[in-house]
Amino acid sequence: MAIALGVVVGSLCAVFAGLWLLKACEPRHRTFLLAGSVAGYAILLWMRSGSPWLSDAGVLLASIAGAFILGSLLKTKGAIVAFCAAAAGADILSFSGGLTRHLLDQYRESSGVLPYLAIFGPIDSESVPIIGMGDLIVTGALFLALERIGFRAPEGGTVLIFTIVAALIVGWIVGGIAALPFVAVGVIAYVGFRSRRRVGIN
Repeated sequence: MAIALGVVVGSLCAVFAGLWLLKACEPRHRTFLLAGSVAGYAILLWMRSGSPWLSDAGVLLASIAGAFILGSLLKTKGAIVAFCAAAAGADILSFSGGLTRHLLDQYRESSGVLPYLAIFGPIDSESVPIIGMGDLIVTGALFLALERIGFRAPEGGTVLIFTIVAALIVGWIVGGIAALPFVAVGVIAYVGFRSRRRVGIN
């Protein structure tokens, strides 16, 4: 469990740091880096390298690029709340019988493409998927969006990490669970609390 927690927190921090670096870049450099990340990930999928380090790096780079693009579209509190609700609903459907369930079932039979869609970690002497690219993209997009509308990045990042860790713990207890509903509830509650606090201060 400690290893899984370390993988989750480390992956999220890597995505958040990557987003900060992209945001600090000049637009022309940012475009080059985004295109390079997507191209590198596409090459990795084509090569189907067996290296877990290489596949994890590819997942992180693609997640950072996807999160930056998606997060750039979320410019208001209403958009963030609506995005949270949509992401949570899609994750529940996907985990209960959609794409996520299919990929997990496929991975049990053969590795399939899941190693290129999730970060893996060693659990009980075998490598298992810990956090998916979709979770990283959505969480990263929310991190970027919260900072854009005026919330403090360290605080928002902490909320996001806490929600994913909570999902991991509950999933470990019950044998797997969709993570984005936890993220959605946490972010919506955080946005509501901070907004009321600002109104009260004003």
